[in-house]
Amino acid sequence: MAAHDPPIGIDRDRHLRLKGRSGHMWERRGTLLIFAVVPILALFNVFGQASLTSNANSPTASLSVDSPAHVRSGLMFTAQITVHTAQDVSDLQLTLDRGWFESITFDGIVPQPSNESAENGTNRLRLRRRAGEHPISSLAFVTG
Repeated sequence: MAAHDPPIGIDRDRHLRLKGRSGHMWERRGTLLIFAVVPILALFNVFGQASLTSNANSPTASLSVDSPAHVRSGLMFTAQITVHTAQDVSDLQLTLDRGWFESITFDGIVPQPSNESAENGTNRLRLRRRAGEHPISSLAFVTG
């Protein structure tokens, strides 16, 4: 075998010049692109749980609820409930409908309410708030 001859089993046209393999390169690039698109879409929150903020106002207090509008099964999410009061409120009660607790696991609330009760399918949390405070109650859930 001369110095310029390729090893046995190696064909110059096929292995060095890649003749007959022009389509394979684009098939590999297309497959790689498909796998790369999924994480890129995830970065733009295409698959995520977009949060929705709802507000209610009165002359003495305002309420803001920030939580996902729709949640996939198996995810952990947090709902933030913010209450602003114009005066001291010693008996602030936050009543959550049964939809907040159906088919999900409730992990906790921060800060802890002074009292919790359940009646007629609703859950009532008693919170103490002072005027001008910007309290945020965070409720942590895991979907089933």
